[in-house]
Amino acid sequence: MGRRKKMKSIHWIAIAIFATSHTYAIETMDEIVVQSTRIPTSLDLSTSSVEVITEADIFRSNLSRLDQILAKEVGLHIAQTGGANQPSSLYLRGAKPHQTLILIDGVKVNGQTDLNGYDISSMDLSNIERIEILKGPQSTLYGSDAMAGVINIITKTGSREPTVSASAELGSHAYYRGNLSTHGTVGIMQYSASIQHTEEDGISAKQNDAETDPSSLQTLTTRLTLQPSEALQFKAGIRYIDAHSDYDDTNPNASPYVDKKQLIADISAHLTATETYQSSVQFSIADLQRNHHSIGSSINTTDTDEQWLTYDWINTLQLSDAIEVIVGTDYTHSAYDYLYSSLSSFGPYVEAFDGSRHQHGAYAITHYKPSQSTLIHASLRNDSDSIFGSALTYQAGIANTIQPSKTTLRASFGTGYRAPTAYQLYSYYGNSALQEETSQQFEAGFDQKINDRISFNATFFHTRYEQLIETEYGDPNDYNDDSYLNIPKANSQGVELATNLRLLDQNRLEVTLGYTYLDNDDQYPENSYDEAENFELRRPFHVLFGEVNYLPIDRLNLNLYVRHTDQTKDLDFVNFAPVIYDLKAHTRVDLSASYQLTETLRLFTRIENVTDITYARAYSYNAPGRSFYGGISVEL
Repeated sequence: MGRRKKMKSIHWIAIAIFATSHTYAIETMDEIVVQSTRIPTSLDLSTSSVEVITEADIFRSNLSRLDQILAKEVGLHIAQTGGANQPSSLYLRGAKPHQTLILIDGVKVNGQTDLNGYDISSMDLSNIERIEILKGPQSTLYGSDAMAGVINIITKTGSREPTVSASAELGSHAYYRGNLSTHGTVGIMQYSASIQHTEEDGISAKQNDAETDPSSLQTLTTRLTLQPSEALQFKAGIRYIDAHSDYDDTNPNASPYVDKKQLIADISAHLTATETYQSSVQFSIADLQRNHHSIGSSINTTDTDEQWLTYDWINTLQLSDAIEVIVGTDYTHSAYDYLYSSLSSFGPYVEAFDGSRHQHGAYAITHYKPSQSTLIHASLRNDSDSIFGSALTYQAGIANTIQPSKTTLRASFGTGYRAPTAYQLYSYYGNSALQEETSQQFEAGFDQKINDRISFNATFFHTRYEQLIETEYGDPNDYNDDSYLNIPKANSQGVELATNLRLLDQNRLEVTLGYTYLDNDDQYPENSYDEAENFELRRPFHVLFGEVNYLPIDRLNLNLYVRHTDQTKDLDFVNFAPVIYDLKAHTRVDLSASYQLTETLRLFTRIENVTDITYARAYSYNAPGRSFYGGISVEL
């Protein structure tokens, strides 16, 4: 009965706000063009929800990690099992983490042996120009893994005189971070390069464990753009990540740790053949190695090695002033090797699988602009998977700006799909009979500019899933009874609200408020031992945040961020059976400041968890208490 009331309440909320989402950076909204939609699209006329985190947003936040800055976005929740560099799970509009595709400069990095989607905890913010978040099913653009949305991380390219910058930061938990970077333009070449190192003693990932879990992270990035003529452009980039972190598991007297090495490289060419035809092609490679070791009362090791080879060919046709069409094709070949071994009092145990698969997609996208204030979008895609055959997805939407009220109305409907990973198919808990997950999402919303200083946004979405892949916890006395299975139906719906106020001239005082309401529901088969309601776990019903950015004088920037997270659920195991626990509601306050001492020298500091509250983002795992950080940067 409570569930039905909750489901009804969201419809009334949606009706109310619709009578009254996607970004709140109104000071630059007209200038922002979204690249990840395949056809570059003005943010004003995006038919579905998009968030854009700019280089300026990253700069003034004084944050260093991707998971930290994503956690500030409407409709996105991060659950982390411990402190910095511990695994972070990303829930976009309540979807499962592996249903959101992560791109780095357009390169897919979701893997076949990922247990819970791509782990964003080891992604540093150095040398990142912008982050684009496309909400809702984007399978027509990117195929499998994009059924809930896409997060595209875009590396800086040089766009000005050659510059060299360096920064150093110290903080709580024996934290140290250093960065050296350069970027600029020389003749026909634009370039950027960065090297970063972070290390800290950290906190204990698990509660009731006094031992800290140290970590380290090294990142090397470089990106080149060559423009030999107005018609021809080449791009190439490399990102290398080397991460180490200790963690806590159930192995008594152990000091487990994980080493991760990632190499992501791409090269592309773009040709403007005529005023009406453009073509681009991108080739990329990604390699990911993970090594888990836990030596205590038992010896456990997990080694995974994955490679992806991808090409993407896009052809853009300007059929008229009003109609633009993209026809494209892409192909991904992935190879994977998984090995788990254990030696304990029960004897030796080995679990291994390896193999390869390929996915090929062909797609068409159309933008029709009957006027400067209206955009109609339609897209269609067919994917072919070497294991599961073909899948057809589609999307359609409309955005219209009403003048002179400056009201933009938008609505879209799209479908998504995701093929099971190799781990879900072939691991110990795997199920080779799994079917593809599919989704259908409708969203509607509006953006309202009152004037140049005030705007607000509202979005309602409803997603219907079929064959959702979940973990079924079977008979606690029978390990073989645990497995992945398809849930016939599941639903997710919610409301996203945001408002932006610029209260003083020259953006000296800016206030941003955001709210997310989320309601998830799934339907497990009868007689299941699972009482966990997995589709609700770690997903709060209500999240409310406020951010104030203030420049009392030209050189000083102050930032206050407050986020309230509603009570949510998680599970743990008692005598090998799943038990539901409540994670209490909490309000966290962060404060940061920066001061431009000279034209080249900048000081910055931040305090995380100012009030030193004790809270958990995952059951039985710690979150850091009050922490202090400060540093210096120089740009020449």
